[in-house]
Amino acid sequence: MIMEALFNGELYPFEKVVPHSEEYSKAKRAITDLMNSFQSTMSEEDYAKLNELQNTIYTAMEIETIEQFKYGFALGLMMMKEVSELPYLPK
Repeated sequence: MIMEALFNGELYPFEKVVPHSEEYSKAKRAITDLMNSFQSTMSEEDYAKLNELQNTIYTAMEIETIEQFKYGFALGLMMMKEVSELPYLPK
């Protein structure tokens, strides 16, 4: 199944993994509430700068997440290789 999904271009871990915790939901609501508050009290120019800052932060977070995923995936493969090479495992 994974091979088919990979072949068909259906694997998008960054888009498919969305936290379902209450803490995450609260944080997302707080961001929305704060942005709405800023939008009603700031000039359009200042709000546009704030929105640009938010988008830049999200971009940096996405890059960090991609690098963490790659590191974790590689680490998992190295662990599997090391375990498979243990001398006392039946072949």
